[in-house]
Amino acid sequence: MSVRAVLFDLDGTLLDTLQDLVDSVNELLEKNGLPQRSFAEIRSYMGNGAAELVQCALPQRVGEAELEEYLRQYREIYAKNMERHTGPYPGIPEMLQKMKDAGIKTGVISNKPDWATRKLSGKALGTLLDAAVGDRPGEVRRKPDPQPLELMMEQFGVSPQETIYVGDSEVDIETARNAGLEGIAVSWGFRDRPFLEAERPDHLVDTPDQLWELIAARLNS
Repeated sequence: MSVRAVLFDLDGTLLDTLQDLVDSVNELLEKNGLPQRSFAEIRSYMGNGAAELVQCALPQRVGEAELEEYLRQYREIYAKNMERHTGPYPGIPEMLQKMKDAGIKTGVISNKPDWATRKLSGKALGTLLDAAVGDRPGEVRRKPDPQPLELMMEQFGVSPQETIYVGDSEVDIETARNAGLEGIAVSWGFRDRPFLEAERPDHLVDTPDQLWELIAARLNS
């Protein structure tokens, strides 16, 4: 069937958020007298939401109450830092415009907190996206659970056979499989190409132009 909707991960897929995330994690650690983490370490912790990011960055795993306090601090720090360096990867706005011109619905599904997902995607990409949803505890389950993808497909009125999911991590590859969607992994985000190849996505692309070519080839299928 022809593609009618493309759903995206946000961090590492549409937006380069890494520097602001690294700065925020290390500011949290410094504030609490804890050792800093490298850029590469923090990059490897991405994909499973803020709680797992903070838990991984701490010197040792902590209990729920202690983690919640670290998370509270982290959210305050990230809210202050999150628009300093973040922006679309080169070629992303142009690719989304092509999808819009072709009548394809586009949406973001992220494990990032919902308020941050909506704010950053709205500011950076505006009307190029039709919907965005992030982590809403108790309402929307987190990837790799397929529920947020299913909710957005229902909102768009499209079937799994008409939908593609695009992301940059093993979490996204698993999410696409769990939702029964064709999945595309991108190599410009938070995971290296050899790592993604080992996860065996349906497709792996290196540029937004390559991604658009895959989508365009499905428009009249």
